[in-house]
Amino acid sequence: MAIPSRYQHLILPLLTAFLLLAVSASGQIRVLENGQALRSGLDADLRPDSPTRTKIDLSGIWSLSTDGGEWQNVNIPASIDESGTFTFRRTFALTDQQILDQAFKFVALGINYDAEIYVNDNYVGRHIGGFSSFEFEVPDNALAAGSENALQIVVHNRLTARSTVPIRKQSEGWRTYGGIIRGLYLLGTPRLWIDRLTPRIAFAEDVREGRISVQTLISNRGFAGLSTDSVTAAGHASFLFGLELIDRTTDAVVAQSAPQVLTLESGKDLDVQSTLLLAGARVWRVDQPDLYIIRATVFTQEARQRNVVDQEDRLVGFPAVTIRKNQFYENGVRLRLRGVSWHEDDPIHGASLTYEQMDRDLATIKSIGANVVRFAFHPPHPYLLNLCARYGLYALVEAPVWNVPASTLAEESFRAVADPMIREMVERDASNPAVLAWGVGDHLDASDARTAVFARETAAIIRSLDRRPVYVGTFPVEQDATIPAVDIAAVHLPATDLRSFRTALQRLRTTYTDRPVVVLSYGIPVDHANRSGYRDPRSQEFQARYYLQHIAAVKESGIAGACLTAFADWRGDRPLLTVPSGDRTMTPLGIVSASREKRLALDVVRAQYQDLKYPAIPAGTYRAAFPAAHVITGLIIIIIFGYQYSYNRRFGEAVKRSFLRSYNFFADLRDRRDVPILASVILAVCLAVTVSVVFSSILYHYRTDAVADELLSALIVNDVVKEQINAAAWEPVRGIAMMSVLLLAFFGFVSILIKVVAWVVRVKITLGNAWLLTIWGILPVIVLSPVGMSLFKIMESSVFVIPSMVLVALVLLWAGLRVLKAMSVVFDISPAKTYVIAIMAGVLLLGSALAYLESSYALRATVEHILSVSAAQG
Repeated sequence: MAIPSRYQHLILPLLTAFLLLAVSASGQIRVLENGQALRSGLDADLRPDSPTRTKIDLSGIWSLSTDGGEWQNVNIPASIDESGTFTFRRTFALTDQQILDQAFKFVALGINYDAEIYVNDNYVGRHIGGFSSFEFEVPDNALAAGSENALQIVVHNRLTARSTVPIRKQSEGWRTYGGIIRGLYLLGTPRLWIDRLTPRIAFAEDVREGRISVQTLISNRGFAGLSTDSVTAAGHASFLFGLELIDRTTDAVVAQSAPQVLTLESGKDLDVQSTLLLAGARVWRVDQPDLYIIRATVFTQEARQRNVVDQEDRLVGFPAVTIRKNQFYENGVRLRLRGVSWHEDDPIHGASLTYEQMDRDLATIKSIGANVVRFAFHPPHPYLLNLCARYGLYALVEAPVWNVPASTLAEESFRAVADPMIREMVERDASNPAVLAWGVGDHLDASDARTAVFARETAAIIRSLDRRPVYVGTFPVEQDATIPAVDIAAVHLPATDLRSFRTALQRLRTTYTDRPVVVLSYGIPVDHANRSGYRDPRSQEFQARYYLQHIAAVKESGIAGACLTAFADWRGDRPLLTVPSGDRTMTPLGIVSASREKRLALDVVRAQYQDLKYPAIPAGTYRAAFPAAHVITGLIIIIIFGYQYSYNRRFGEAVKRSFLRSYNFFADLRDRRDVPILASVILAVCLAVTVSVVFSSILYHYRTDAVADELLSALIVNDVVKEQINAAAWEPVRGIAMMSVLLLAFFGFVSILIKVVAWVVRVKITLGNAWLLTIWGILPVIVLSPVGMSLFKIMESSVFVIPSMVLVALVLLWAGLRVLKAMSVVFDISPAKTYVIAIMAGVLLLGSALAYLESSYALRATVEHILSVSAAQG
């Protein structure tokens, strides 16, 4: 249709506006901003405030470009809900005096994932790992006086299947937010400063003596009071180093070391070893989290005047947890772990939670009677561990080595990234008294010797840095190869019936008599809006009753303890098949929702953890969902096909000839349309809908199966496609309609393929006849119509699952062979030759697809891992 001339002048402006809108929309990314300034004080982060130091807070507005695109403002810290390369820029100011008197470090609490730091176009350093805090010295020649110092951070946030930590996640897991997800700042210190303070803390229970062995690294860079020679040899005033231990409650100095004279040389670091002893030390425990402050000071002494050059404080405590056989003891009293898993995520800020949100979460966890928080998946924000130390909550801190196949654990490229992350995790938080144990990996294959090697070697790294126990999260297997390498038998128990749960607990307790057994996770999914009573397995009441019974089972079992999953719902990277509606990337396992709305289970957990009474939970009424769409659609197909067969003589005869004299039938179709066209169109629709009903029934059967979800995620790497499959599983009408349209399009594609091949080999056939050959070739699929309408019910019995799948596969194979036979008739070659060519082409296509998935997504290792771990889950 021609466009009237009076409107033609509008075409170019409209097209331009549309293109600009498209470009603008494509450049927009979802940024979950926090923008909060650094928290000050002793509990804030890696480097507490000090009177001798300056912090230049780098939170606030930055410029952001994604993958080299347009620039936009973003309020840092922030979580970018996107994968890509992000470039951040901002300026900061320094005075002449600061540059003259101070050395500077760039300090970041968390940048995800691979960050390169530049100051005034000078490369400062590169750090890999989104959940490790890190710092780099900024060279003097990189800084300038004034307000135009430019800071640029380039962040790469694309995970791989083999060489990143974490690896690219297939299912479950956590959301991989990118960018500067936590706070950051420039730390200005005197040019002679305490660079590293590493306390090792021990408590002698029999004499109640606290001993702190401190290793201190003192650095200097152009400090005015130093010559190139040693200080004493040059005759300058001596520099001294001293330690004090301060009671945080009273601010009284309770222990101190004798001052040590430092022999310093310009530009060279110095290691200093010191010891503090405290008689009558108060231990850190959950009901009385007593804390102390180590104060390290470099100073000069002239007459009675003490001149402080640099001072660093560190919050410490004296934890008194020991392991005796298979139990924890706190200061000689048995410690039963009442735990909650916590994930660093909320809908508003992503992984960049505010200080207030972190405080509220841990205060709530403490209020329900929990005494341990499992920071699942990766090390948390340092502020969270400081909160644990203040509130009296033990912490299980884990490296981001999650759901990694054993073959990947053994690869050097993986270990080259994982080992430094584990070291950083321990070095950052080893002095925190709240840390109960370190996790070196989770959801690993305990039956594989390569996993055991990884556990043993990474545990050795941790033991070289800290004395606290190590664990690796696995599913219980008869021969767990990892347990001998670690100190705790840490397992996950899937959501089975109560009797199986109790049996598993007792088996674990009797198997591991020489070390504590800790259940790292147990829980069930819940629909937040469902309050229909505990008979409904997705209701809040069912979740509450589950914890009422299962926490009691943990108590009765006598194991060391367990962590329920989880405090709050959290988002993952991949859409989950097991989530019926809404945001399918949300894992709905919390006792509060993602937005922290309380669920009934929270009060039940409080009652169980504090040995309180809880009123009866209403049973309600429940009727299992019945997918009527499968039955109704199957009946409609049977009726339509039966009517056509009985009352359309030409159609009925074509059906008989198609089965009984297929060669002649396909030859006739090749040369002329010897079948009713309208009936053939109806047949095409019936065949497409029949196959759709069958696949919809299979998806419906596996819609709550976590293992099926993981396998599906491994094969379907595109999130949009996976989301549509998930929706089809839970919404049969939508699924049947969607798959029917796709199958009709596939029939058309096969027809075009036949036409193209016929043109290449110079065989004359119309596109319409090619389509008829395709439709009548797959005619046997119609026998699945009665199967499809009842398949979901048949598969409820595990005995019939495999026979049903075999039957469906055989019918589809039969239909495929008939299409190939039709093609052999069209191309006038033997069926055997056609089959061979088709098999070779199929193997080539399938092999190419598998090769791509293997190279890009480690398909084989992933599937092997899923099957091995699922076997451990039973």
